[in-house]
Amino acid sequence: GRLHDRAVWTRSGAGSAWSATRLYP
Repeated sequence: GRLHDRAVWTRSGAGSAWSATRLYP
């Protein structure tokens, strides 16, 4: 979850970080 969050956070932004948490709990 957190690894995916950081990856998406760096690429898309904070909004995507929340989505990553939902897609990859």
